[in-house]
Formats: sequence, C-alpha cells, structure tokens
Amino acid sequence: MSILDITTMTWSTLIQSQSPLTHILYTATLLPNGLIVYIGGESGSSLNLNFTDIAQIQIFDTKSYTWSTKV
Repeated sequence: MSILDITTMTWSTLIQSQSPLTHILYTATLLPNGLIVYIGGESGSSLNLNFTDIAQIQIFDTKSYTWSTKV
C-alpha cells in the first residue's frame, strides 16, 4: 500500500501481512474518524478476479494502519 503524506507531499510504502487481496473498481470513502471504507469492486489475482460481495466491507484504519472486514 502506498501512502501520500500531504504535508510533505512524499510517498511511502506500507508493508503489511494482513492486507486483503488486490481490489479494483471499488469505491472508497474516508470517514471523519480516520477509517477508509472500501465497498464493491473485484478482488483476487490478475488471472482470477471475482466480484466482491457488496455486503463484505473492507476497512482500513489510518491511525493504526490495520485492516478489518465487516460482513
């Protein structure tokens, strides 16, 4: 995951072992509490993409740099 620091306009790379599969064509919304909610799209590998269940929501916490899933 790449992170842009908007105060210094520099990019950094966050390496995580718990990040979800690659996602494309999703919608992402930043909430006031620092959570980014990812809904929809497709996930999987480049050779085997599947539609993501709209009831499965990926959440990234920008304060703790952790992922969680809500179903």
